[in-house]
Amino acid sequence: WREMSLLDSTAAVLGWDEQVMMPHGGTAWRASQFALLARMSHAIIVDPKLGDALRTVAGNGTDSAAAAQATEGLRRHERATRLSTELVAELAEVCSLAQAEWRAARQESDHDRFRPWLERIVRLKRMEADSVGWKDHPYDALIDEYEPGTTTGSIRSLFAELAPAVSEIVARRSQEPPVHEPAGNYPIEEQRKLGQMVAHSVGFCFESGRLDVSTHPFCSGI
Repeated sequence: WREMSLLDSTAAVLGWDEQVMMPHGGTAWRASQFALLARMSHAIIVDPKLGDALRTVAGNGTDSAAAAQATEGLRRHERATRLSTELVAELAEVCSLAQAEWRAARQESDHDRFRPWLERIVRLKRMEADSVGWKDHPYDALIDEYEPGTTTGSIRSLFAELAPAVSEIVARRSQEPPVHEPAGNYPIEEQRKLGQMVAHSVGFCFESGRLDVSTHPFCSGI
C-alpha cells in the first residue's frame, strides 16, 4: 500500500508540474509518464494478496484506525478490480493530453478545439461506470469514487429540498438594490499575495506546502 501511495504521490508531483511549470512541449511525454504510473499503481491495488490482507485487517472485529483504513482500502481494491489496466492507463494519458488542450482552447476562446477531447473523456468515463457497475444511473458508479454511498437519486432529493429556499432567496435578492461588481482586471501577483495571506490566516504550513499560479485553481496532496 505504501508503494502504491508513493506512486500516486509521484503522479501528483508531475500533475503539479504540468499545471504550474511544464512547457507545452512536454505534454506528450508527461502523458506517457502518467499512463505508466497509473498502470503500476493499478497493478498493486488489484493484487489478490493485497485484497486478502485488507479483508483480514478489516474483519478483525475491532474499531481501530487500522481496521477503518483497511475497510476503505478494501472498497478501493474491489472497485479497482473491475477496471482493466488498459482503461486506467488510457484515462490517465488522455486526461493529461486534454489538460494542455483545454488551456490552449481557453486562451484562444476556441471551444471547438477542446470538444473532441471532452467527448473522448466522457466516452472513457462511461466505460469506467459500466465496468464498475451501476443500478439506477451510470453516474452513481462515478460518484462513489469520491462520495461512497452517495447516489444520483440522493443528490436530486437534496436539491429538491433546497430548491424552494434557494428560489425564495433569489426572489428576495432581485428586489434589493443592485450590487456594484468590482471592476477591472486584477494583477496575478496581487492575487497571489492575497492567497498567501488567506492561507497563512487559516494555518497553512508553507514549510510543508506551497501556493502557485496556474490557469485553474487546484489542490493536490503529495
